[in-house]
Amino acid sequence: MRPANDNRAIAAPAVAGRNAAFALFASAIVLLSIVSGLLIIDSPWTARKRSLDRARSGDLQWVMNTIRQSHRDNGKLPESLDKLDASGAYASKSDPVTDKRYEYTITGQTTFQLCATFDLENSDQQAGYGPFVVHGAGRQCFDLAVGGK
Repeated sequence: MRPANDNRAIAAPAVAGRNAAFALFASAIVLLSIVSGLLIIDSPWTARKRSLDRARSGDLQWVMNTIRQSHRDNGKLPESLDKLDASGAYASKSDPVTDKRYEYTITGQTTFQLCATFDLENSDQQAGYGPFVVHGAGRQCFDLAVGGK
């Protein structure tokens, strides 16, 4: 027999309801955190594309510097990228994915153009240095000069 002042039978459904509400609230917070995290950080696929674009920018930087050095040494622009000395530790004249040669066009006695195809747009100047850091997606060309930045 239960004493007359025993309220356990009445309190049990109220406690169970609060626990269920708390569990639902906590689950919603966890789900919201996961979704927010996925929206804020890059997917592995996007991170790979961004990394490949950084490699392309670095390659173009090396090509530009090597063209400028060739001009200083020879008094003229090299006829093609094949004429560049690729003996440096960081010497790539081709796209890291397609292995297609970067495009090089002489546009004047001391001016030239380099073109590459980027996977993603990058508008963050803080992501590196040089004229190739900020670029759109797709085929991008950069007009350069031997005495430029």
